[in-house]
Amino acid sequence: MHPRVPWYRLPTLYRANRDRYLRANNGYLFASYRSVFARHFLKAKDPVAHPLWPSDH
Repeated sequence: MHPRVPWYRLPTLYRANRDRYLRANNGYLFASYRSVFARHFLKAKDPVAHPLWPSDH
């Protein structure tokens, strides 16, 4: 959403507009990297595109 904003300003921008971002991505939020790890350590979150692997389409 903000490609010209430096990375170190993104947390402040997020905190100021948190509700807007959560509405824009339908509430998609992970509390921490630990929650991501716990949920997706043994299973993929999204399929990995690879030119040599079969595709579903």
